[in-house]
Amino acid sequence: MYVETVVGPDTVNTMPPATLEALLDHGTIVPDTVESDLGAANDLMRALQEAKISLFDVTHELQVDGVTLFCDSFAALLGAIVYKQKLLESGGAERVQLALGSSQPAFDGALENLASADFLKRIWARDATLWSTQPDDIAIIKKSLGWLDIQQRMLEEVPGLRSFAKDAKEHFDFAVVCGMGGSSLAPDILADTFGRCDGYPQLYVLDSTCPQQIKELEERINVGETLFIISSKSGTTTEPNAFYAYFHEKVSKQVGSSQAGRNFVAITDPGTSLDKEAKEASFRDDFKNDPNIGGRYSALSFVGITPSAIAGYDINLLLDRALGAMHANDPTVDPRSAPGVRFGAAIGGLARNGRDKLTIVTHPQVKAFGAWAEQLIAESTGKLGRGIVPVEGEPLGEPANYSDDRVFVYVGANLPDPEPGVAEKLLALEAAGHPVIRLEMNDAYDVGEQFYLWEIAVAAAGVILGINAFDQPNVQESKDNTVALLAEYARNGKFDEPAANVEGPDFSVTYLSGSEAIAAQSATQALAGLFGQLRLHDYNAITAYIARNPTHTKLLQELRLKIRDARRVATTVGFGPRFLHSTGQLHKGGPDSCVVLQITADDPDDPQIPGMKVGFRTLLAAQALGDWMSLDKRGRRGVRVHLKGAVEPALRALVAAADQALSAHV
Repeated sequence: MYVETVVGPDTVNTMPPATLEALLDHGTIVPDTVESDLGAANDLMRALQEAKISLFDVTHELQVDGVTLFCDSFAALLGAIVYKQKLLESGGAERVQLALGSSQPAFDGALENLASADFLKRIWARDATLWSTQPDDIAIIKKSLGWLDIQQRMLEEVPGLRSFAKDAKEHFDFAVVCGMGGSSLAPDILADTFGRCDGYPQLYVLDSTCPQQIKELEERINVGETLFIISSKSGTTTEPNAFYAYFHEKVSKQVGSSQAGRNFVAITDPGTSLDKEAKEASFRDDFKNDPNIGGRYSALSFVGITPSAIAGYDINLLLDRALGAMHANDPTVDPRSAPGVRFGAAIGGLARNGRDKLTIVTHPQVKAFGAWAEQLIAESTGKLGRGIVPVEGEPLGEPANYSDDRVFVYVGANLPDPEPGVAEKLLALEAAGHPVIRLEMNDAYDVGEQFYLWEIAVAAAGVILGINAFDQPNVQESKDNTVALLAEYARNGKFDEPAANVEGPDFSVTYLSGSEAIAAQSATQALAGLFGQLRLHDYNAITAYIARNPTHTKLLQELRLKIRDARRVATTVGFGPRFLHSTGQLHKGGPDSCVVLQITADDPDDPQIPGMKVGFRTLLAAQALGDWMSLDKRGRRGVRVHLKGAVEPALRALVAAADQALSAHV
């Protein structure tokens, strides 16, 4: 609105990219407009004086605000120069390095398709027909692309976030993000990557309804000295609401109910029930996120950046790295050279040609990143019987451990101190004909670049696969099942669990409808029958409704490697209920290559959830059964293993039985 009227000779007009793009799109430039109609300008000045509006006060305030913004922009510019310097020092290597071997034609064809479709120009124009022509899909997509330039808009929020963080560190020793899926994974990855900053609260993430995991968190914090960040896009997500009710009661007992709200922050869309609760309960702050961003694309919005600010991380630098990735994929760039489009063409094109198991390997500095990428890929592409299967956290093996359905992507190439042996194993896989993609990083803050790179890539892969990359049609079904089971529990004091097909001393086994043909007299035989159903190019999804802690993680890693090496299939591990908002969509909506090993247990504790008339143990059981019902309805292959007694010894017994079952099958 203002640019056209201030054109003058020998002047420089600074403007943000969005303003420049709008000007190029529909502006009209006429010479010397700054000197036109000076009489009207003088009349306006006199009118301001008569209205007692001080032009001095207005321009002074604009100058102060403007200098602040320019300081932040200049800091971002310096960060960009350092980033570019490091890139040049590395010889100008491609940020996305592709070694695709015989799969090169699949990539070439996909890249050409994206270029012919004008992918970058159309995505920036919010053209939903890139992914679908169905009216319902178009309505969803048009409300899902706010992430494209969110890092640019979030840079304007940096001063306010830093001010809030300064206040928070004076009052709190701990901060806990209470969320699920897209609301929790980015903060979790950032907390793992950057750890604790001196003088700032220790950042934790709670995304499990497992009583043991909640108990383990409570042992690390002092509730009265903790800032709880309740994060939910819809404001109605069951888990964050349960966490809020639970911890609000505990905080109230320590600091008093009238002051309890000061220990809470909300991150949600405008107008949600959580937004209203934040006002009514006098939360310390309420960060309203852009409603045009889906949960899994929200890492660079308030969802990921607010907890990072509270933890003392350099959010300006994090956003600046993402801004660099945005400009590398802006509408003026040839899609054939844009890193995000090239990456998307590789994973989408190769998946369409049979290599749909995207195996994510990470440098130790960003070891947790794969969990965030896993959700983005699985929930975005796993639908209509298609999808890319993200394989996260599976240690690298030898070429003989894999079949011809794999693509390997290494996040953190060029970072110092890599894990010994990884580079050699990747070269061996490459030599054996497996496609290998290496993503360059200069330091840990390039995780901001990675967030954006993967978002563009997955959007592009969705075009190649012919799916809507922004909906999650099968996630709601499990949620609805859980709600129905909780209603049944409220009526009857229980809900019916499926009867076990086989009982063992340490665990029982129940078959999904797709595995009812298994004939077994013992739990070990039942596992052997399950592993016998694994076909070439299948994957085994281990879904564990137990606490996500180092001991359980190590045992499940041992289990997945035994299965992979014996059957040469990809394996995934997800802890419930968090995977329901991630790979759960893929398990139900993706290809029929999923063979499920669900693990449940009975926690000895059942902490009650105020206002819900159930405890966390009951909620977790309902979520596990709701997931089971959804898989069973689709005829998926798999079994449910219910651990008896203490979880750890029973889990060890399961690993031993699986080892025996695999040996017997071989």
